Amino acid sequence: MTDLASRMSPTISVLLPTFNRSQLVQEAIESILKQRTDARFEIIVINDGSSDDTEEALQKFRDVIRYVRQENAGLNAARNHGLELATGEYIALLDDDDVWLPFKTSLELAALEKFPRAAFVHSDFFIWKPHVDVRRPDGIRTWYPRPFSWEELYEHSAELELDAAAAEALKISRLKIWCGDTYYWALFAPMVLPSAAIIRRDAIADLRFPEFDSTCGDWDFFAQLSHRSDGVFVPIETTLNRSHEDPWRLTRIDGAIQLRRRLAFIRRRWRSDPEFMRMHAREVDCTEAQILRSLAKRLLVNGDAAQARTALRELRALGPSERRATDYMLAMLAHLPFASSLAGALRSLKRVATGPAA
Repeated sequence: MTDLASRMSPTISVLLPTFNRSQLVQEAIESILKQRTDARFEIIVINDGSSDDTEEALQKFRDVIRYVRQENAGLNAARNHGLELATGEYIALLDDDDVWLPFKTSLELAALEKFPRAAFVHSDFFIWKPHVDVRRPDGIRTWYPRPFSWEELYEHSAELELDAAAAEALKISRLKIWCGDTYYWALFAPMVLPSAAIIRRDAIADLRFPEFDSTCGDWDFFAQLSHRSDGVFVPIETTLNRSHEDPWRLTRIDGAIQLRRRLAFIRRRWRSDPEFMRMHAREVDCTEAQILRSLAKRLLVNGDAAQARTALRELRALGPSERRATDYMLAMLAHLPFASSLAGALRSLKRVATGPAA
């Protein structure tokens, strides 16, 4: 590559944290190397204290990656470590169990250039079961609690003419893309899969991933980033989000812990935002009520009636408009000495009645 071409081609710093996934992280790196783009990559692999053979497995990539190791501190701490090391014009995130499709970066960079003031771009994704290579499209809609249209979520749109790599893979030549602030919508569900995003490095400034919250940390990061400066959305799947249940997957954390973290996230992000609360207090109350109700049910099944009563007291404090008939039944269960056994039996009966999940 000539010096002129090098100066013209943007550099993307790819932050790739990994923990005890020596095989999967190799697949993630290979997917970066297969990108059909003129962009140059700075691949920063952050080994978050792995105890397996990750270091040895990555030796074959030593000429194309920047490898660092840290004491185990969690995914978001590893991402922040990578942010401190990154030198590229753009920052891309890739989880060690996800895979990029070959046109991902070329398509997203082109989309981002359509909106020069936007801070980042992200796309839809496949939910991927690799053992049978089943790819469920439109993964982002599976996160959201109700149907929606892109027009409802985004303020602006543009027509994007696809480059040869994307056009060949997608069998289309043009695509409608979207842009806007999704801070409001993120109250209800995550709006960005980190592995499907590329960020302008100068837009991040002092923003970092919350290291104390492994459940909602990236959700929080992108909610804040979108509110600072719009994000671009590409309604095409560019990333394979692996569906599996290995020991390190965050979804294996107890459901009550996840619900408590989400509640804390809503309170620190939206409830503590006076301007947002002036306009959307009702939505914040409703969302908190739904979480508290789910938390009380989970705690009852876990046998923790005392904490379930605490959750129900918080629910009542939101006011009568947030109460449901089922709340009185939950309150009654929470005061019975055999509450956890009864709640577990009811859940078992429901599973029998509805049959096995599809």
